[in-house]
Amino acid sequence: MIDTTHIAPCYEYRDRREGETAFDYGQRIANELEAEILRLGPENVMAFVAEPVVGATAGALPPVEGYFKRIREICDNYGVLLILDEVMCGMGRTGTLFACEQDGVAPDILCIAKGLGAGYQPVGAMLCTAAIYEAIEAGSGFFQHGHTYIGHPTACAAALAVFRKLTGGVADRVMPMGEKLTTALNDAFGQHPHVGDIRGRGLFRGIEIVEDRASKAPFDPKRGINKALKKAAFEAGLICYPMGGTIDGCGATISCWRRLSFFRTAISERSPTSSTRRSRRSSEHECAFCSVAFVIDHGGSQRCPPDQGGSFRPADDHRRNGGGGKGVF
Repeated sequence: MIDTTHIAPCYEYRDRREGETAFDYGQRIANELEAEILRLGPENVMAFVAEPVVGATAGALPPVEGYFKRIREICDNYGVLLILDEVMCGMGRTGTLFACEQDGVAPDILCIAKGLGAGYQPVGAMLCTAAIYEAIEAGSGFFQHGHTYIGHPTACAAALAVFRKLTGGVADRVMPMGEKLTTALNDAFGQHPHVGDIRGRGLFRGIEIVEDRASKAPFDPKRGINKALKKAAFEAGLICYPMGGTIDGCGATISCWRRLSFFRTAISERSPTSSTRRSRRSSEHECAFCSVAFVIDHGGSQRCPPDQGGSFRPADDHRRNGGGGKGVF
């Protein structure tokens, strides 16, 4: 395996210092990349890899303003490739086709999948700049990477159909629906004693569950709060993606905004201070955008209602490893 090293994630909720602005925090964290490149020697660093909105490893975690512009600047200064992983956050989920558009940067290499096939067909793709393509073309002329079914025509046809839908107006719904979702989430959980952070972009949203709001201390993972929330939410008619472990605790999230009221019931009834348990089901199925997913931590899967052309997308299963989805090769 290729050698890697990590820098701190851009995790404003937990890591921004008292009295530090969000912008200054982002610059401080981004500058860790420059320090690490200099420590390793620029000639030894090939690329920096990050998720624009961190998915499975941190739960719909967006960067602060200016963070990726500084990252791009550092990469350019030292001749380091910027590789962005948009397997989870890309293809319209955040309100633009590519999540990095909202950060005002363009990577050298971009990885996409999941939403590219909308669950109808497994497919992934790597996009690169013309400079990289031409370097390969003028060199060996051969890019040896992939597996047996690379370039599968059916997968490509499905991806093309999804792409046309996304660019034909479907993705335009994400921003306004995301605003409604954000309002609903904050109205329902903004003052909940066990909700630490509500975050994300567009319809890619996460809720971080904590034992104590003031200290941001997580629940003991042995209590399995995330598993209890998953069970209660499912019984109430809501399919969510609740996982635990990133901060040695747990988290839970939801998948379709019309079912927010049922999740409110579920989270309240599984609160350590609650003594009631109820079950409620709903036949309502509405997914504002079939690629919507709200994640926290790692592992699991998410599903949109099947009668709405919903999709099943296996989630990444990897740990934070101190890097929050960001690593230097």
